[in-house]
Amino acid sequence: MNVVSYDGSAAGFWALLGLALEEGSCPDAVERTDRRSLFGWRAVPPGRSALLASRARVRLELADHRAPEELEMARRRGRPVDLACLRLALALDRDGPDAFDRHADPDRRAVRAAADAVRREFHRLEGLLRFKPVSGRAWLAACEPDNELVDLLAARLAPRFGSDPAGPVPFGVLDLGRNALAGRGPDGEAFTESCRDAEAAVARLGPRPAGIAAAPPSAIRAPASLRAPGPFPEPGNGNARTPPEAPDLDEDLWRVYFEAATNPARANPDLQRRFVPERYRRHLTEFRVAEARADGNRNGRAPEPADGSASDRSGTTTA
Repeated sequence: MNVVSYDGSAAGFWALLGLALEEGSCPDAVERTDRRSLFGWRAVPPGRSALLASRARVRLELADHRAPEELEMARRRGRPVDLACLRLALALDRDGPDAFDRHADPDRRAVRAAADAVRREFHRLEGLLRFKPVSGRAWLAACEPDNELVDLLAARLAPRFGSDPAGPVPFGVLDLGRNALAGRGPDGEAFTESCRDAEAAVARLGPRPAGIAAAPPSAIRAPASLRAPGPFPEPGNGNARTPPEAPDLDEDLWRVYFEAATNPARANPDLQRRFVPERYRRHLTEFRVAEARADGNRNGRAPEPADGSASDRSGTTTA
């Protein structure tokens, strides 16, 4: 059985495509692993990876200019479709744009479905990421996406943060499932790298220089009320998933707004789950408020308002 393995990276994927195009054939199976196989699997030659990847991009761009972006999006899918990508790449190299337009072809359908799923989650997370100020000037948002997206999200959101008197504002997007961090460092350079936890992410984004205000100008970033807490301690403060104990006034403001704007009589959980799936909610402040309200209803008592005031039996709030 002809099995080819690669390390699961973008460079490895494009080198794999280059190897298939060079040989003119598709393997029986593809494995994503960076370990040496005991079963005779072939690995993409490391010494030729860069050359194979470059040749693959050029050949597919010449075959159909839409192909590289579509294959790159499909590569990011949480459930790999590597074999379908390989077969489609060979068909594109052989038949040109006709292969890309065969929408009934199983490989074309699989690649399109994977790419569309990645694009949908990308656009969804653009609105669902919640950034929290950490380590002085820096901002950090955590997420657990189904697909490999942090570098795309960081590139799209970079203009939101702009600059302050010390230079470009550092920020990061942390994928807790894949231990990956992407963003802009204290030196102003974009980066994507592995990151073991939120504490390491805070340390990577660096301390605030002396005398510089903590927040970037409001005109070049998201409204403060949209920032929500995450598992972001100060470096060296223990558990990386434990939020700091200091109160967050932005979080409190957002909770008060959410309480005031919510009409329980118009709740539609099914529609809410469709637009904001439950796997994203642990990182959203407003859903922690909703969960507290639901717990209070199950216990037969009204939840306490977010501003710390007390409620009397008539439902009115008193300071």
